[in-house]
Amino acid sequence: MEDSYYSDTPTLQVKTTPGVGDFMYPLNRALYTSHGSGQKFHVEFHWQHSENHLHHFEDPETIIERFNYVLPFYHDYKRLTYSHVFDSQMSERLIRKRLVPNKAMRALDGIDSMSKVVNDAAYWKFVPSPLQTIKEKVVIWRPLFNAEVPPAWKTVVDDDMWTKVIDILNYSGFDIVELSYRTPISEVHYHIATCDFIVCYDGMWHYFAKNYYKPMIVTSRSNITKLHTPQALMLHDGKIIKGKPTGRYILEQLPKIFTPSREYGNTSLYEFIHKKARKYEKKFNHWYKVHANR
Repeated sequence: MEDSYYSDTPTLQVKTTPGVGDFMYPLNRALYTSHGSGQKFHVEFHWQHSENHLHHFEDPETIIERFNYVLPFYHDYKRLTYSHVFDSQMSERLIRKRLVPNKAMRALDGIDSMSKVVNDAAYWKFVPSPLQTIKEKVVIWRPLFNAEVPPAWKTVVDDDMWTKVIDILNYSGFDIVELSYRTPISEVHYHIATCDFIVCYDGMWHYFAKNYYKPMIVTSRSNITKLHTPQALMLHDGKIIKGKPTGRYILEQLPKIFTPSREYGNTSLYEFIHKKARKYEKKFNHWYKVHANR
């Protein structure tokens, strides 16, 4: 482990990956923890590659360029300090835990274990966007163009189904913008900030959507989704065929997106996802105000 772990400066060490969500989650968690406890500390990101590393030769930006772009959009990001360790020789503990507070940080009042994702612990927000929401603009992302194949639980909806999802939404009058992990991050930012809602698999740009309180439909049946994107509606299929979820539930629900249903409290699916996102926003803002004087 690097020397900073043993320093007297309260420090949270973070294991990173090539994914944007895997540095945005720690940023959310760190700022939430700092605001809730009233304690300030340093966040040190560990990368197993150089600063100029591209995960794939077609990538438009390095992950560090993406980090540097995103950070200033975080509300109150200057309450903490940040640094990077490149070509890091991570300890086994950091590889296993992902978030490791050093001894000085653990001694701070109100700092709990950072090793697990727990309910509410990764709430945070971006500064308000001056961009206006574009009605009926829907952002979609699927794992089609990923450099690495996602785990099976993220691919319940296959590519043929995603094509049908797009067709259904187009037929319902929505304008679709599809993002991939290679979409330049400034474009991602613009499209998520201005969209009406999002339909996606769990991952990729989900923390962008979360930090803007965007209504989401996520094709997932995992508790991981509940923890990371509580404002999202999980549309999944409970049916199992040959040991795998079928994923067809979303194809049954989207054609009825404007039809009131008891399943959505006698509102439509469209109204339900917007109310769910507003409920999350209200909950976070209440928590933020309660802890504002710390």
